[in-house]
Amino acid sequence: MTGKEIRDSFLRFFAQQGHQIVPSASLVPASDPTLMFTNAGMVPFKNIFLGIEKPPHPRVVDSQKCLRVSGKHNDLEEVGRDTYHHTFFEMLGNWSFGDYYKKDAILWAWQLLTDVWKLPKDKLWATVYKTDDEAEEWWRKQTDINRDQIQRFGEKDNFWEMGETGPCGPCSEIHIDRGPGMCERENTPGHVCAVNGGCPRYIELWNLVFIQYNRSADQSLTERHLLSRDCRSCPCGGVCHHRRRGANQRGARVRLTADHASRVASRSFARLRGSIFLPSHRERYSALCLGVSRIGRTEGLCH
Repeated sequence: MTGKEIRDSFLRFFAQQGHQIVPSASLVPASDPTLMFTNAGMVPFKNIFLGIEKPPHPRVVDSQKCLRVSGKHNDLEEVGRDTYHHTFFEMLGNWSFGDYYKKDAILWAWQLLTDVWKLPKDKLWATVYKTDDEAEEWWRKQTDINRDQIQRFGEKDNFWEMGETGPCGPCSEIHIDRGPGMCERENTPGHVCAVNGGCPRYIELWNLVFIQYNRSADQSLTERHLLSRDCRSCPCGGVCHHRRRGANQRGARVRLTADHASRVASRSFARLRGSIFLPSHRERYSALCLGVSRIGRTEGLCH
């Protein structure tokens, strides 16, 4: 599948599940002083999650452009040091605003990955937050994933936050084992390949975020006012990493080589590391910034 086919398939699948397709928002948040760039798929819906705005539909699906070069989600320093971090990428997202919750979010992610995209079930791993019994229960009840391939992690890996403040909550991720040949640390003493183990053998494909809380400036967590005993009232979102899915389908080490990126970059691009790699990435996202009218008039924003 090409990148376009993956994107179209994702949007079509969730449209069939009653989601309204919405366009990608700007790379520069229109009215959010806490963020310089749109760094995650849920950013355009932040005011909906906070109850400030009404959603256009109870269920929406999109392909959101994201840029991570500052703030809490800053991947700039990792680009070129490994083969799976980017500064600019697309997030394919399905979003529920007071409609469905963990049960359906988990089921549909599994169906798309295994029934539609035909990814091997025995290679997929699910992670849940350390105290999220409900999510683990639905993984066991709703899917035929190997029960030994459901793992729990703490705040670092399975509690998602958009920034220092704002909507946040536990998450459930889906990783794929691409095989021992994909590990780049096989000669590192003491390294053991594992989910969240810091090597590209296990790559996160999907993140299901259950936005149950809001983090205040004093770092305290409060349950969002939309929460109730009925979990259907909780908003949630799932983001599928567009290029990681494409690279996995091709068996590629570096997902930047997929589709349009391979046409822009030379064949040696995937072998570059460190500072040599960064100028190409900076040129790429700077060009994208210039396409946003506000960016071009904001001194120093793209430097």
